[in-house]
Amino acid sequence: MGKAKYNFDINMKLNEELCEFIGAFIGDGFYNIYQPGKYIIQFTGDYILDYHYYKNTIIPIGSKLFDNTNPKIKKKKDKNALIVNYLSKNLFYMFKYRFNFPQGKKAKKVIIPSEIINIKDKKLIYATIRGIFDTDGGVFLDKRKIYKKPYPRITLKISSTELFKQIKEILENEFKLFISKKKNKNGKEYDELIIYGHRQTKKW
Repeated sequence: MGKAKYNFDINMKLNEELCEFIGAFIGDGFYNIYQPGKYIIQFTGDYILDYHYYKNTIIPIGSKLFDNTNPKIKKKKDKNALIVNYLSKNLFYMFKYRFNFPQGKKAKKVIIPSEIINIKDKKLIYATIRGIFDTDGGVFLDKRKIYKKPYPRITLKISSTELFKQIKEILENEFKLFISKKKNKNGKEYDELIIYGHRQTKKW
């Protein structure tokens, strides 16, 4: 997979692009040391649903912020999934020591870093949430006959209890939220947040 070669300031100032990149990592990311001295930051998503977001948003952001990065979107064999890899010691250090993301599997324990949560500029917080929703969220239209026209819903399913609380507290001041607990096919429980209705989705 090659040597990690990307250099940049891990303490670069927060901006909307970096925050959206972090949000996408919270939703779809993973990082670890796969061999001694070799560092990987990986994004995985749905090849059909997420391809354009990674091609047109996340990869360009990464190329702009992190020197010499030009990762390619790869498709998993026999699966409808995509992979984007960054082999970067600096990015690894940024996620581990600056933002304190859990290394390895993180779905149940990941949170928005305190550096972002505590910032006064709401645009940066919203950019982070945008990255989370664009990777882990969904939009669908309820076409049941009880509605005069298709009724829109924006949904987000979250395994991390603390992350769910963070997002709920941020959004409940701007939107009317519907909250529910559900179980996946394996019987594992998760929280679902829904923003619904034409007025709210337009505002979103």
